[in-house]
Amino acid sequence: MKVFEHLLPQPAFHLSTQMAAEFDALLAAAAPGDRIEYCLPYPKWQFLSYLCKSHGLMMHGSQTQGIAVVELRQAQDVKAFSAQQAIYATDDGIFAMFFAIVDRKNFSPLSLFDSCIEIHLPANLKMGPFYFFRSRTQPWRARRGAMGPCTFCRVQNFNKIRPSR
Repeated sequence: MKVFEHLLPQPAFHLSTQMAAEFDALLAAAAPGDRIEYCLPYPKWQFLSYLCKSHGLMMHGSQTQGIAVVELRQAQDVKAFSAQQAIYATDDGIFAMFFAIVDRKNFSPLSLFDSCIEIHLPANLKMGPFYFFRSRTQPWRARRGAMGPCTFCRVQNFNKIRPSR
């Protein structure tokens, strides 16, 4: 098996000053707590990633509509860190969108294996992010186009997963 055979690379993202200005204008047009109707010609994941990285935000992707307050939930996971009562969020637009698309309610119990990784090399070089998504079922195919919300939270309220070797 090749090391990267099952990993999907993040598509290229070249942020221009025009894109950043349009992303910021769309955010500024929404009041806190409002739903942002995305209407720009760029991939939505780029908008979501930009907002997080430039405004100190994290995203929680879910199929649940109308989340007014993001609350702690007990996760079911084989890893101790991932099996705690927590709010799971990311600053990666693709990873958050994945969880906003996955239909967990109609595929219960859902056996889901996912990861978003970066590989840090000497001399401050980085590869990735790379994505891994697997499930015994295919909960993302059942409701094509039925993306739930990505709810934003302030980054200072989260603990980061420690890098593993």
